[in-house]
Amino acid sequence: MGIKEIAELAGVSKTTVSLALNGHKGVSPETRMQILALAKKLDYRVPGERAVALPSQGFVMFARLKKHGLILNHDQSSFIMDYMDSINHVVCDSGYIFEIFDYRFEFMEQCVEEIQNRQPKGVVVLGTELSEEDVSQLSKLTIPYVVLDTYFDQIPCDFIDMANITAVFALVTYLYENGHRQIGMVTSTIKSGNILMRERGFEQALRAKGLSFDDEALFNVEPGFQGAYSTMKELLLSHRALPQALFCYNDVAAFGVMKALKEAGYVIPRDISIIGFDDLPMSSMMDPHLTSIKVPNKQIGRMAAITRYEVYPASGVRVERISSLDKNIARAMKAERVNILAPIPGKDSVGIEVPNSMKAMIVLRDLLESEPWKRTKATLPVAIGKDVYGSVLVADLAAMPHLLIAGTTGSGKSVCINSILMSLLFRFSPDDLKLILVDPKVVELQVFNKLPYLMR
Repeated sequence: MGIKEIAELAGVSKTTVSLALNGHKGVSPETRMQILALAKKLDYRVPGERAVALPSQGFVMFARLKKHGLILNHDQSSFIMDYMDSINHVVCDSGYIFEIFDYRFEFMEQCVEEIQNRQPKGVVVLGTELSEEDVSQLSKLTIPYVVLDTYFDQIPCDFIDMANITAVFALVTYLYENGHRQIGMVTSTIKSGNILMRERGFEQALRAKGLSFDDEALFNVEPGFQGAYSTMKELLLSHRALPQALFCYNDVAAFGVMKALKEAGYVIPRDISIIGFDDLPMSSMMDPHLTSIKVPNKQIGRMAAITRYEVYPASGVRVERISSLDKNIARAMKAERVNILAPIPGKDSVGIEVPNSMKAMIVLRDLLESEPWKRTKATLPVAIGKDVYGSVLVADLAAMPHLLIAGTTGSGKSVCINSILMSLLFRFSPDDLKLILVDPKVVELQVFNKLPYLMR
């Protein structure tokens, strides 16, 4: 069986079959899935399953992993296709072949073994449905990998994800500025890394605005359009009190919630405001149009493909020669700086890490609730931030008694000082810690004036 037979059975052209099997754009998600299903049924080995013996640099795999299919389903097809399209462009422009690997798994160990056996040059893992334990299993790979569309604080892994907490802050601020004081969140009964981050951002945003947050603020619905519609319908029949506005964890859930509300006689936005997340194309076709947070998924896809470069030096080339070129490499890549790992621990390659142009917002509470903070043995621990891998950084002020914080206007000096002080206040009681604060401008540290920690 070949492309011709698949095209005849699918009722499409051979060109369409070729585009679908190779992960190129120009094919609808429905047609692509139909073609892939036929190929597997007819034992046709799709490109991602073939051994690579080409004059190219090899292939980069996009691993679309499904655990239960409740979050990563047909409703999200257009969103995922944007990821794939942008990754495809970067990979092909860099001289690699782009391969799609669809895998539905029950045990992550089997999935990791399957990826390893295919020996791609690198892997972009779609982590939408992966748990924290699932992502941890990826560390067994000896192949460079990056995880897309999820994030977990405690795992030393390269994640590329949207700024969930920042986006939800902006969303709640928008509702607040439009007069809403009772705001709820529609969340999923099945949790993903992104959903957990959005819940965290929602709670922090409400508290920052002085609004109440409790269990009544969350409306748990089953995932997907039908799940959100059915669950919301049941909640309305139970006469659950509704807030002035509802933030839905994604647009698909918002579509289901809107349908249930309209069937119950609610007029949107007169009776209740609804806001989504993802800005799917369908949002502009809803009645009324759904206000939503736009996710830069094409940019995220590009970042996933270029976050780390790995260089395999030719025989006889010393790694010291590469390390000394950091400034030249940064200039050539128009980057503020680059980080060179020479070599990458456990590998025979040199890693060149380029900072992302989008800076992530680090919230102090996230650091103070993290495991590294809880486990630290530092005498005077201070929460510094996170490194490029997303791992929490905790320093010991006792080990650096002379500390100078310098920078240009607006670079964050005051924020840094406040974070250091808040770290100490959070860690110690007034009986265990005393402070002498000198504030020549009588501006920066006034907020600490009435605290019992000060020596007067």
